[in-house]
Amino acid sequence: MKKFALAIVCFLLMPVVANAQARPEDVNSIDAIIASLYDVISGAKEEARDWDRFYSLFDDDARLIFSSNETTSGFQTRTPQGYREMAEAVFTRNNFYESEISRDTEIFGNIAHIFSTYTGTRSPGDAPFLRGINSIQLAHRNERWFIETIFWQAESAEFPLPDKYLD
Repeated sequence: MKKFALAIVCFLLMPVVANAQARPEDVNSIDAIIASLYDVISGAKEEARDWDRFYSLFDDDARLIFSSNETTSGFQTRTPQGYREMAEAVFTRNNFYESEISRDTEIFGNIAHIFSTYTGTRSPGDAPFLRGINSIQLAHRNERWFIETIFWQAESAEFPLPDKYLD
């Protein structure tokens, strides 16, 4: 009985990401995984996000790091599950659509670094209320791409987007 209880506890503590099966078309190329990332977090407040699809894009130990313009603490780090807990409260109260407007890509072997300039709008086609850069690190293995890290910073008066990231 103790072994059974221990097995249940271990199962419940497994990373959520490990349980998500990726759609091959979401992770078979850099273009696909980046498009899937923006697609899965975007939508109307009434639309439930597909969090299993979101998790499936990430490696088991992935991290999402936000560089805050408004706090002295600097950076907030979350797991994909922690991001969901933070974002879901915002997404259920507000329409949110994030789109890529520019990208710089560097690839070496099985790693890639993407500097993805984004805009945030309340509806597709609206003027952006938010812009910034997602620094996304990817790893390629087992015939697919995995997101390892997303480190992002929103544009501010102190940190305007450089023109070279808007092309």
